Amino acid sequence: MNRRERVREATVQEIKQAAYAQLIAGGPTSISLRAIARDLGMTAAALYRYFPGLDALVEELAADSYDRLTESIIKLRDAETDPKAQLLASARGFRAWAVANRQEFTLMFGSPLPGVTDFDAACRVHTSGVAFSTLFAEAFMALWVTRTADPTDPQTTAAVAQSLDGPLLSWLDGVMPPEAVAYYISGWVKLYGIVAMEIFGHLSWAVTDVSPLFEAELTEYVNRLAP
Repeated sequence: MNRRERVREATVQEIKQAAYAQLIAGGPTSISLRAIARDLGMTAAALYRYFPGLDALVEELAADSYDRLTESIIKLRDAETDPKAQLLASARGFRAWAVANRQEFTLMFGSPLPGVTDFDAACRVHTSGVAFSTLFAEAFMALWVTRTADPTDPQTTAAVAQSLDGPLLSWLDGVMPPEAVAYYISGWVKLYGIVAMEIFGHLSWAVTDVSPLFEAELTEYVNRLAP
């Protein structure tokens, strides 16, 4: 990397740090290119030489957040050797990260920001999201192939498997059979649903502490797979 490239990269990091500070202080909707340019002593036109628009900057922030989340879960997962313990540690790590990083979670999993279009399959946030989405697959499959009984009613699982479509199915093609993908997704929907409701304040009417509910749902799901 030559001097010009190093200077450009340093400026990109400054812009991202300023945007991240806005995210933490006020949430995803507070991210403003004009405010970043003002804070860094740049003109708006100069900032656009580094990021062509809000979409590109948000993509970088979301991808960085996915990478941090994935890294934190990998550390917890790899501290365990038993697949069941790895799956439990990964799920608990996901919730712990979400609770500790609520604004980043909102950026990654909340409603799309006004003016920000959907990310295409070639963008970095898509790649980072895929890495996160398949993070639990190895431990899950180690339990799936050694299961002694179907974790759910086979007809129900088959019906879900037949309805599968979209990127996740292609990502996991060759990694797990459709019936396993169906149960994999059902676990994600259940556990993500609890975490999202917790982060967005939609469980305050029901519980004062979400931990027991999360643990009950998590252990019930994993124990069906590996008693």
